[in-house]
Formats: sequence, C-alpha cells, structure tokens
Amino acid sequence: MASALNLPPRKQAFPAGSGIARGFTLVEVVIALALMSFIMLGLVSAFATLGKTATRLDEHAGRGGREWLAGEFLRATLSSAIGQIKQTLPDQSEAIHFRGGPTTVQWLGVMPARHGVGGLHRFMIGLEPCGSGMCLTLHYAPYVKEDTFAGAAAVFQTQTLTEEVSGFRIAYQSHPARVDEEAVWREDWTDTDNLPARVRIELAARGAAWPPVVASLGAIDEAGGEQRNQVSSSPPFQLSPLP
Repeated sequence: MASALNLPPRKQAFPAGSGIARGFTLVEVVIALALMSFIMLGLVSAFATLGKTATRLDEHAGRGGREWLAGEFLRATLSSAIGQIKQTLPDQSEAIHFRGGPTTVQWLGVMPARHGVGGLHRFMIGLEPCGSGMCLTLHYAPYVKEDTFAGAAAVFQTQTLTEEVSGFRIAYQSHPARVDEEAVWREDWTDTDNLPARVRIELAARGAAWPPVVASLGAIDEAGGEQRNQVSSSPPFQLSPLP
C-alpha cells in the first residue's frame, strides 16, 4: 500500500480570532438610502430658502436704490431753482417760474448733467392715475424763453418716479421777514416774486414711507440779504391716505 502523500498543512482562509467578513443586508442598504434622501431633501430646501431670501434682499435693495436716486434728483433740481428769471403773465405782470401746491410743484432749475444734457429745464412733479393706483410723475423740458407750462406741454417728457403711491404731500417753508421772526411751513406757495426757503416732500409708496426730501432753495431773506440755512422746527408731518 502506497504511503500517504506528505501534503503541507491547509492554510486558514481567515486569520485566527477574526470574524467572518460579510456584506450589507438589504434592510441596511434601504435605511442608508433613506437617510441620504432625507439629508439631500434638507439641503435642497435650505438652498431654496437661501435663494428666495437673496432674491427678496435684491428686490428690497433695488427699491431702496431707486428711491434714493429719485430723492437725490428731486433734491438737486429743487435746490437749483431759479427766481431771477421771470415769465410774463397774460396781464403783462411778471412772476417767477415757481408754483407750489400740496400735491404738485413746478419750477425752473438746472438739470444735472449726469441725468441728461444739462442746462435750464422746466420741471413739474405731481400725482397721476396709473393702472389701479396713483403714480408720482415728473415732467421736464428744456427752458425756452417766455414759455408756459400749459403752452409747452407737448414737448415735455414724462418719467414715472414711483408707483403705488398711498400718501403724498409737499410743504413750503417761508422766509422770515425779520431776523427774530420764525419761519413757518405752509401747504402751498403763491408768492409770485420770491422762492420759498425750503421745500419738503414726503411720500409713502409700495407699502413703505420714503425718507423725507428736504431741498434748500437758497433764497435771500429780506432782513439782511444773508442766506439762512438753519432748519426751523415744525410739527410732525402726517401722511393721510389718498382718496
């Protein structure tokens, strides 16, 4: 009988003391996929919320920027109002190119070069119907000697400053006749010989109040021919809803 073959001892498939290697079960895979789905859903929701917030901030910043630009334009053009140039009325009397009421004002001033060709322009702002509400509208045109606002209306250009106006009012500060006299605010300006000391515009639109626009017209008082720059105290400016 042949002798047994001398074969080397059989090696163990796994190191001694180690557990048997195995894969994931189907239940574990399903649970892992479910957790990953919840995590991805949370990330997508967070990114969507962040995007909406950024969009709202951009819209708010855009509205704020437009309001600031419109306010600065009105302040600059009103501050440049000119009272030395007068127009001849039908009765041959002369009057300055400035008329002011509680919701409209027109004046002769200088167009800032960055907004157009510059030079003397006629300006008028007021409320006009637009859509289902009211808009603050600017009309402007280059100044022509002896022109009138009504007669030259066809050449005026129009620009909407803001829509959805819910409150609007203009006030005019008088120049004191004496040094010891206090300046007062009034809701209209009928003096055809002198400009007001200041014009104040307050407006509420798109559900928010604009920062007040206060323009100093730099008029010369009658007391001593000096420019008066101090701002007199006035009662709080209340905006009432538009009819």
